[in-house]
Amino acid sequence: MSKKTYIFGGLLLIMGVVVGALVGRQFGEWRPSDDGLSSEREIAYWVAPMDPEFRRDGPGVSPMGMSLVPVYADETGGGNTYEGVKIDPRVVANIGVKTAPVIRATKSSVIRTVASVAFNEKDTVHVHVRASGWIEKLHVRARGEAVSAGDPLFDVYSPELNTAQAEYLQAVSSDRKGLVRSARERLIGLGLSQSDIEQLEKSNIALSTMTVRAPIKGVVTVLNVSEQARITADKPALTLVDLDTVWLIADVFELDIPYVTRGALVKIYDVNTNAQVAVSTVDYSYPDLNMQTHTNPVRVVLDNTGDLFRPGQFFKVDIERAPIENALFVPSSAIIRLGDGNRVILAEGNGRFRPAAVIISETVGEFTQITGGLTEGETVVVGGQFLIDSESSFQGASVRLIAAEAAPVTKMPEMGSNQ
Repeated sequence: MSKKTYIFGGLLLIMGVVVGALVGRQFGEWRPSDDGLSSEREIAYWVAPMDPEFRRDGPGVSPMGMSLVPVYADETGGGNTYEGVKIDPRVVANIGVKTAPVIRATKSSVIRTVASVAFNEKDTVHVHVRASGWIEKLHVRARGEAVSAGDPLFDVYSPELNTAQAEYLQAVSSDRKGLVRSARERLIGLGLSQSDIEQLEKSNIALSTMTVRAPIKGVVTVLNVSEQARITADKPALTLVDLDTVWLIADVFELDIPYVTRGALVKIYDVNTNAQVAVSTVDYSYPDLNMQTHTNPVRVVLDNTGDLFRPGQFFKVDIERAPIENALFVPSSAIIRLGDGNRVILAEGNGRFRPAAVIISETVGEFTQITGGLTEGETVVVGGQFLIDSESSFQGASVRLIAAEAAPVTKMPEMGSNQ
């Protein structure tokens, strides 16, 4: 082996000693205090510094080649598992550990989602003719035009209607009451109003065209005809919708549907400014579920006399649900969510911390309801808990914190030597 190799190996050894000293000084505060215990502490078992699941009844070497470190009986609570860790209070302050109590309270939650404005289907009318013919004149020429009830929509020429008028006039002139009655009923069936029939009787002349009038006040949303176009009874000529009220259809996730009740308060917010624009209530929860999004439509009726809402618009909504009464809550930041469950870190005083598996329920604002695992008055860690818990199990992290200084430094093999 060359002289350079020896020199380089010596430098590495010196650097290792220096780094070890610095690390020992930096992390020396993590050693749990003896709390007045004697040096003759009872050893419960030995573990690998980097693998707390590797345990032996006596000293030895781990599969990674590191010496096993002792776990004392007073650290296990007299049992066979290590449940907590004790950290020097100065370290607790340095890493910014913050705590909060487990409280019992009554809190009201909301279901937050998005919704879109739709036409009020109950105020929608499809206008048909009852006899085929041709459009002679169109009084409404474009979608979006507003009409009042009774306004003319279009004039239609129908040979069938002309024949029915002639038969009625002939029945009137014959003074046969039964024939007049049946002829009148036929005219009404073909769409003539009472005023049209009275005008027919006065003039004694069949009307060449019939004027179809708007049955309700509204806006033309569908226009299927044009002037001189043929019109049939099986297809609507146009559609009218009254926009004085509109529907707001909110998509509620399947998980939240059981908490949506008819009459629940709904607050509507602008999607851009988050300003509240209206307040209403749940009118109806539809029975069908969207299998693609796993959401259920919920209907809210909105007053639109001020023309604030336009079909197709999106809004944010908060649907209030029944309050959660007399329940345990912790700040949501205290929850450590794992693939196999949830847990919190309990602060037991004097620098002692212990993990606790919890069952969580609803989230209300910045708090989460706890249905199992905690009792009122306990203290949980809300800041620094992830450092305490570490990336692995709490048990493994706690053992490493205690064993960090006890583990001996393994001598590095010299460069160039055979393994």
